[in-house]
Amino acid sequence: MNFRNNIPNPNAEALPATPLLPTDKETIEECTKTIQQDPNNAKAYYDRGCALCVDDHDRAMSDYTQAIRLNPNYAEAYYDRGLLHYFEKRYTEAFADFSSALRIDYDSMPAEVDYAIEDMGGWPKGETK
Repeated sequence: MNFRNNIPNPNAEALPATPLLPTDKETIEECTKTIQQDPNNAKAYYDRGCALCVDDHDRAMSDYTQAIRLNPNYAEAYYDRGLLHYFEKRYTEAFADFSSALRIDYDSMPAEVDYAIEDMGGWPKGETK
């Protein structure tokens, strides 16, 4: 489960559409139960954030942040939180999260992160992949 592939892509006509699904209440309930049993379960926070990301950015952001607190090397959580920042035009925060995700696990980050960074005007001065 993740929030990937939802960045507009200049080659979108060549790619299959990835629809955004409404909030997955069953997943939210399952993750909430897991978190109640194990409040240090970073994956449960991440998965719940993914289930919330379309309808409730604030709660999704909170869950991604908690996943990162519990696992500072959670590249996917940084990436997906960066997407939320990107969609809300908080580009400084998006750059920071994308940079962290790429630093932790460059090879598994989707190519769309490059498009998002380009769309935001490129890397800030002094910043690189």
